[in-house]
Amino acid sequence: METDKTGYFNFKVRGSYGLVGNDQIGSDRFAYLAIVNLTESPSYTTGYGGSTTSLSGPTYNRFQNNELTWEVGNKLNVGVDLQLFNSLNITVDGFREIRDNIFQQKKIPYRIIWELPVLKSTVISLK
Repeated sequence: METDKTGYFNFKVRGSYGLVGNDQIGSDRFAYLAIVNLTESPSYTTGYGGSTTSLSGPTYNRFQNNELTWEVGNKLNVGVDLQLFNSLNITVDGFREIRDNIFQQKKIPYRIIWELPVLKSTVISLK
């Protein structure tokens, strides 16, 4: 609404909404891929009776996670501007952000020799 003929009133409502992504997950750029160790794997012994053989195979250091995506922030901003008598200005703003799919690696017991995949399980709300 524009200023009226006497110049005593101006009113404006603003609003915006958007989704933003975050791919900054530290030094591990391809966290969704498995890490397989083919060279330094522990060996095992197989065979029957006096005939045994020592072999080694691949070891998974991290499993693949096809569900892993960017962090997503849902941002909402609303505001009101009010001017009275060409001198009194009032501005009110409200902001809300909810982040989900936050990258987080779960801790596992020391007895397990591989890492769990990076999960997207946390939600944060900012107001």
